[in-house]
Amino acid sequence: MGPTSKTTLTVLTISILSRIANCGPRRPPPPELYHEQWRPQYHFTAPKNFMNDPCGLIAYDGIYHLFYGYDPAGKGPTLYSSWGHAVSTDLLHWEIWPLAIPEQAGILAFSGSAVMDFQNTTGFSTDRATAMVIIFTGQVATFIESDQRLAYSLDGGITWTLYDKNPVLRTGKSHFRDPKVMWHKPSDRWLMVVAQAMGQRAVQFYSSPDLKNWTYLSQKGPEGLIFNKEWETPNFVELKVQGENISKWVLPSMTGAYSRPRRTVMYWTGEFDGKKFTADQTKAKILDFGPDFTAIQTWTNYMDDRVLITGWMCVWESCRSHPTRPWQGAQSLTRVLSLEREKGELLLVQKPIKEVEKLRTGVVWEFNNTTIASINDTLLSKKVKGRLLEIIVQLKPKPKTQKVGFKLMVGEREHTVVGYNHIKRHVFIDRSKSGHITKNMGVFYDANVTLQAGSLKLHMFLDWSSVELFANDGRQVITTLIFPKSKTSDGLRAFCEGDDVEVASMTVYQLKTTWDKYWTGNRKSKTPSSKVTDSTLLAKVKAKFASRRFFRFDCSFLCGVHSVVGIVGSLQTHVILLVCTCYAFLILLIFKILERIPVAAILRRHVKIGVTQK
Repeated sequence: MGPTSKTTLTVLTISILSRIANCGPRRPPPPELYHEQWRPQYHFTAPKNFMNDPCGLIAYDGIYHLFYGYDPAGKGPTLYSSWGHAVSTDLLHWEIWPLAIPEQAGILAFSGSAVMDFQNTTGFSTDRATAMVIIFTGQVATFIESDQRLAYSLDGGITWTLYDKNPVLRTGKSHFRDPKVMWHKPSDRWLMVVAQAMGQRAVQFYSSPDLKNWTYLSQKGPEGLIFNKEWETPNFVELKVQGENISKWVLPSMTGAYSRPRRTVMYWTGEFDGKKFTADQTKAKILDFGPDFTAIQTWTNYMDDRVLITGWMCVWESCRSHPTRPWQGAQSLTRVLSLEREKGELLLVQKPIKEVEKLRTGVVWEFNNTTIASINDTLLSKKVKGRLLEIIVQLKPKPKTQKVGFKLMVGEREHTVVGYNHIKRHVFIDRSKSGHITKNMGVFYDANVTLQAGSLKLHMFLDWSSVELFANDGRQVITTLIFPKSKTSDGLRAFCEGDDVEVASMTVYQLKTTWDKYWTGNRKSKTPSSKVTDSTLLAKVKAKFASRRFFRFDCSFLCGVHSVVGIVGSLQTHVILLVCTCYAFLILLIFKILERIPVAAILRRHVKIGVTQK
């Protein structure tokens, strides 16, 4: 058999094997980005890979900067932990920017915070830009030590420079992390709360004049509300008590690994004298009664007077087993915090930001002065359904009412229940029949409530894989993830056990996606799209700082001229006459020198040469 025959036989063999391989069932192509089943449509998620804690949340100059723990390599959340970066003008539509702080040389970038250094205490700022400074935990990949480090940006957060004398604070211990930094005006210093997360379990307080040199002040811990062996992501904020002429400091902190019955966010209210926090109560209160609101961070907000908070809508024990691909982890809706009294106790209240009203489409179902039974009949007859919904209901139970509520994402064999148990006086979310229940996922979560003048208000937000419940205007909140098995599970039902309830009002809004660029032009999509607010923020910020550089050059020239004029104007008259005389003498000398040079001959010679060359 010659070489040609061998080649022909090889080609035929490969062709036959290829056809046999293609005879089997073909895998369907992966869904388009942000079209995947369970992909949140108005919550922030990274396009791919693992995302965890919100970090460095800062609002400045019209832009909200969301940094987040991120695995850019897709190898594992604790192998290449870095800071991702997204920006928005409304906390809903997000534009993803370049990685802010990457893992470098085995130093992982763990959680932290961001501030604007208006007084240039660090020396990082210039005459054209105020430094945006990040304070983050540098975690040695072997977990033998953690420390606090700085990075800064002079172009609006686009590029970042690591401080060349990092770290700025170290104790030699591991799990010393998650710094939250703010300017404390009474002491005229920077204030840091940071967790000694494991072992000692405490929230420690430090102060600094320049973000570089830190002094230990005090610590709070380790008592709490539930059994735990880890404290994480502390925050610290001063809030006015609604309806009262006083303020209180609030210290939230997340319980971490080995917490029982689960991880949660606890908080204390109290007093702070510039060095030490004194809690009003020994036991903490719970901020969110669901399993999927963790690793919280308050925003450093330079744009308005709201105290904003965002949490990681996931939990370590179950997040890696969730059926979401190519992404894992989401951020909650941003919420507004306030302090209010209920039965004499201070409660940290959470309300959804006003901006969420922009998500509402023109599709609205309204009910007034009716009953749950009547509402359910209407929901069935009008085929009210949806996977993106906002539901607001004001109801009044009767003495013999037992349970009342709603079934969301209803399918043939699955649904999620949001309701109120009048006997036990608690609101609840039951996801036992919601679809996929992965490892370590609980199924039932509840919170005690107090009826307000005999009535209860429920405010629900439903996304493709989450439910956020705000009861009684945010006095009690429950956040859970759900994973319906079928995309057609989109029904909405109402139910009541015992005596029916009076429903003063109920409104159901259909919501729209905020990931417009991934849906625009997709005719097959039934998900309504909202208008893009800013798809080129990066270009706008680059242009702004480029114009500042030009303006700086122009101003420098004008300032130079102004300085010369000023110097001349400040001289004495006789000095000015002397300078003018010297200039006049110099000009005469130049003319005398020119007279000695045969200029005319030189010109005639050049003209002659030019003619000759032609």
